[in-house]
Amino acid sequence: MTFFKKNNTATAKLTGNQLVLSLPDAMTPVVWMIDLPSSGSFFMRVDKDSNGLHILQKVDGAGKNVKIEDIAYYSDKDPAMNAMKLIGNIQFDTSSKPCGRSTASKILKTLLSLLLIITAIIGLYLIIFASNTYNNRYSNTPVNVAQTPPAAPTISNDPDAVGVPLSADDFLNQRGNTGLPF
Repeated sequence: MTFFKKNNTATAKLTGNQLVLSLPDAMTPVVWMIDLPSSGSFFMRVDKDSNGLHILQKVDGAGKNVKIEDIAYYSDKDPAMNAMKLIGNIQFDTSSKPCGRSTASKILKTLLSLLLIITAIIGLYLIIFASNTYNNRYSNTPVNVAQTPPAAPTISNDPDAVGVPLSADDFLNQRGNTGLPF
């Protein structure tokens, strides 16, 4: 006949936002659950009562508002300490993942992304508007330059004048007879 060994080790598991603690090794086996987002901050401790029993306790609050909840009783301190360490490890492992806030953080990230996109679009429109306003304002403005009508060219009959226009007849007369047939 085969006998199955009963598993008497404590386990802690995170299921959604619920921390589930199974304590089959306690004097009276216990399954304890807590909703992490609504529980606020707390810590676990092992205390010894007047009868010599070790009690795994949840402690929250501060000052006069301290609340102590007894979770499980143990005759030996080691299993109680192991159960407390299990809870500490679960909370430590999940501290980087905010419990119950994943939806809120997704919404916040989406809103921030949307705000960034809207800001970029508005900035682009402002740059385009400012550029068009600048171009319209300064490209169509007439330039105020005093325009003087060109002076009538003066024709000089001086043969040594350089850069002064001559009539064709004066030019040919200055050259004299160059042997052209006409």
